[in-house]
Amino acid sequence: MRKVVGMMALVVPLVLFCVSGWGQSQGSVAAQLGNVDRFFDGLRIVTQKDGRCGYVDAAGKLAIPARFTYCGVFSEGLAGVQFNNRMGTNMNYGVIDRQGKIVIPARFQYVGEFVEGIAPARKDRRGKCGYIDHRGKWAIKPAFQLCEPISEGMAAVQVGNAPSKCGYINARGTVAVPFDFWHCESFHDGAAHVGVYVDAQEGIVADAVVRKSVRRIMCLSGETGPPAEPPDWYPRLRWGQINLSGSWLIWPRSRDPYP
Repeated sequence: MRKVVGMMALVVPLVLFCVSGWGQSQGSVAAQLGNVDRFFDGLRIVTQKDGRCGYVDAAGKLAIPARFTYCGVFSEGLAGVQFNNRMGTNMNYGVIDRQGKIVIPARFQYVGEFVEGIAPARKDRRGKCGYIDHRGKWAIKPAFQLCEPISEGMAAVQVGNAPSKCGYINARGTVAVPFDFWHCESFHDGAAHVGVYVDAQEGIVADAVVRKSVRRIMCLSGETGPPAEPPDWYPRLRWGQINLSGSWLIWPRSRDPYP
């Protein structure tokens, strides 16, 4: 699944499945499942009609009762869950293990997926996000506006609401790809889709650091001029792809992130 960081609100992909009449029986619920997602760490998420969610095992048996209002996928034996969704309640996310035991109390506004021993987390709605370890301690201190889980050793993070403010860090919190982009997606198969603003007159990225990279690629590829774009399209997001070192794989020309 693709993970996205940008000026839009952080969207955490989560597929929840409705189970007709589920909740009364503690036996097999496999026959009652409709569209079924793949398992994560041997468990998958199911929801009751009242919106409460829990987990079933590979046999379709209820493994963790539906007592949460949000259920994250299991990874590294842990999952972030929301214990309630009362308006005004900020610190209601914690972490459970595969037996449903609370291993990190509900003291966060959000907890994401654990990868390489850390998970994105936010203490409260107005605060910054960072990354916690399996004990709930800050492994990477909160310093970002938006945080994605680690993917292929890198995490997309955003440092502000202005354009050209997202980039990538590694699991130690070190900046791996500078914050030169307006929109960043997680890495998959060694590549990540990124969005940047372009200059309508020059046809290149407006950010100074990225502009140099694009000009260098234009030179190497034999391109001598900008793509023909009507000036009234400025400013406009353009999409390209970078590799794990931050070098351009696809020059940011396309309006479509997945051409």
